Amino acid sequence: MATDEAAPKVIREQLQYREKDEGQQLLFLQAIYPACLAARERGEDTLEPRCCKAAVVKRIVELIEELPSDSPPCAVLANFLTAVSNLSTMKPALEPDLEIHLL
Repeated sequence: MATDEAAPKVIREQLQYREKDEGQQLLFLQAIYPACLAARERGEDTLEPRCCKAAVVKRIVELIEELPSDSPPCAVLANFLTAVSNLSTMKPALEPDLEIHLL
């Protein structure tokens, strides 16, 4: 899992390069918790300007849609749910269309 210092970098790299490597995608999902935690510890309720919450959620949706049919659903789903759960506590609120698409 990425440290709170490395987490924003891991997130930005995944958003910029749309890495297809499964390990990098997993690091991206696992980096969301430390990024949210670090923001809360600083007394902030947003990931911005370090990361754009909407862009992170859009990438999560893309990853869900790109999942191969033979991927282990429990492990992948657990990481998606953890990432989305952590993002749900951060501002700004998601646009309704993006939230519906995610659900």
